[in-house]
Amino acid sequence: MKIKTLILTFLLATSYGFAGNPDTGDKHKEASHWSASAGLGNGYNGLGLQIRKSVGVGEDMRAAGWLSFGLLAEPAWGGGIDFYLYQNLYLSLGYGTIGTYDITTFNPDLIRFETETFNLRGFSALVNVDWYAVNDFALTAGLGVQMNDNYASGDLGLAINLGIKYAF
Repeated sequence: MKIKTLILTFLLATSYGFAGNPDTGDKHKEASHWSASAGLGNGYNGLGLQIRKSVGVGEDMRAAGWLSFGLLAEPAWGGGIDFYLYQNLYLSLGYGTIGTYDITTFNPDLIRFETETFNLRGFSALVNVDWYAVNDFALTAGLGVQMNDNYASGDLGLAINLGIKYAF
């Protein structure tokens, strides 16, 4: 019972900021703004950080460019472009580190198998949504597909994004 009350209280309290009160900071609603986020998934190159710049394109459209840095088997990087479909719903097209792969070899000197892990690069396309719960802070989530280009080319896989974003 306490958990249900806590969740309901959270949703009611955060809906005030989500509704767009101009006194609480709505930088994310401006066509041109910066945002920084931290999270897990393709847009973050594993576990990482992302910085993005949103700009107005034409009268009613908005797009964003982003760079991200993360850590998987080794330092990871990525970049891409977001096309806003409706308010906080957007298509994200990116290239960068999308996962890892292992190569196992036999070492005859030590008489054992050794495994090396490498970053996997490729393309990703995700549909993301940002939920601005409190002022310019958002929870962001995305789902889509990815295709690697440097190991077993042509393999399609599931792509996800989960993160926390701040617009400034």
